[in-house]
Amino acid sequence: MITLAGTVLSAAWPWFLVAIPAGLVALVYLFKARGTSQPKVISTLFLLTQMPQYSPSRRRFVPPLQFWLELALVTALALAAASLKSAQTGDRVAVVVDTSKSMGAVLNADEIRLDAAVRIASADVSVAPSDTKFSVFGAARKLNLITSGDGSRRGVGQSEARQALAKLKPTYEADVLASLVTELLVSGEYDSVWLYTDRPLASERRGDRLRITTIPYDADAVSNVWISSVRTREASPEESARIEVGVSRIGKGREEVTVGATCTEQVSGETFTLPAVRQAVAAHATTLVSLVLGSRAWSFCRVSASSADGDLLSRDDEAWVAHTVASGEIGLVSSLSAEALGLLKVPYGKVVSIDVERASDASGLRGVIYHRVAPTKPPAGPALVVYPGSGYKLWGAVVGEDAVGGSGGAVDVTRWDESHPILQ
Repeated sequence: MITLAGTVLSAAWPWFLVAIPAGLVALVYLFKARGTSQPKVISTLFLLTQMPQYSPSRRRFVPPLQFWLELALVTALALAAASLKSAQTGDRVAVVVDTSKSMGAVLNADEIRLDAAVRIASADVSVAPSDTKFSVFGAARKLNLITSGDGSRRGVGQSEARQALAKLKPTYEADVLASLVTELLVSGEYDSVWLYTDRPLASERRGDRLRITTIPYDADAVSNVWISSVRTREASPEESARIEVGVSRIGKGREEVTVGATCTEQVSGETFTLPAVRQAVAAHATTLVSLVLGSRAWSFCRVSASSADGDLLSRDDEAWVAHTVASGEIGLVSSLSAEALGLLKVPYGKVVSIDVERASDASGLRGVIYHRVAPTKPPAGPALVVYPGSGYKLWGAVVGEDAVGGSGGAVDVTRWDESHPILQ
């Protein structure tokens, strides 16, 4: 085996490599032999008899271009005959870390379960043999390769693997770890698979190639509250409009849970808060909590649930609900059609293409969607501006530049609100 530019190579027929130095010696001899005698034209036999008295002087050997070309040809033929190929000296390990929603649960005061998994995995990587190659994956509904590498996922060293582990973040997804681990085991690309998760697999395939590390936690101390369902109820003669929130809980006994909501008005865009409701929720049960909306017109609400005794997982404590009203037409200002943008099945009304002049009036429309363009003045009704390009003036401010709100009421476009339900 030889190391070339950090890559370990092996030869199927190493004896053919001897042809490289042998060819070098032969070429040097042949090219030097060509230069030891040179043809001379002699006018008389007298001078010819005197020639042996003078021995040719030694000259320095300067290889011509033809020498290097022939040496390159001999080297290429020898390497091809030897069948050089990359040789992996260490094990190939797939490090799989569960990044499903449950891994965001609080483990202790300093870390969540995913932090503990990353810490343990980093320690395992550090004590592995130095020639081990790692491929780091985040896993929930699918495998996400974090480490860089070629198509064969050849892996990286210890330092790069630890850096990749530090990039992992919990997701909002459930996991299908059993099938993902099986996929890696049967691929034949890895000598072993290291899995770090907070639960046992449904069908574990333990063996020499699979090592499972379960993040330890006290199951008896687990207490979690989450929103399991949200729906709206329109007003009727008997009762006001309301939001019905299903609150579920695991733990022990009964626990008081506070449910509230922050809503956005349909026309003005102002936010208002609904009166919070406190209700006791039993363990391993779901309780329906009603939030009264009143008579204010609203477009969407962010619903939240909290527990005074603490919560294991905060990522499942909020939900969004949109107000579904009678259907109508929604204007679309875009160079693309509603069909091309996938808006034909919008449940809030039929989407029709309109021009900018028609959008400025907006009479008879439930709202206007501006796609890659922007209104130059505040719309008369509900409007959604999707991805305005840099340089567009949005209500007096220039998108993509350091524009600030002035006395004229300009709007400084900074970023999208990532908590908005449209982006979820």
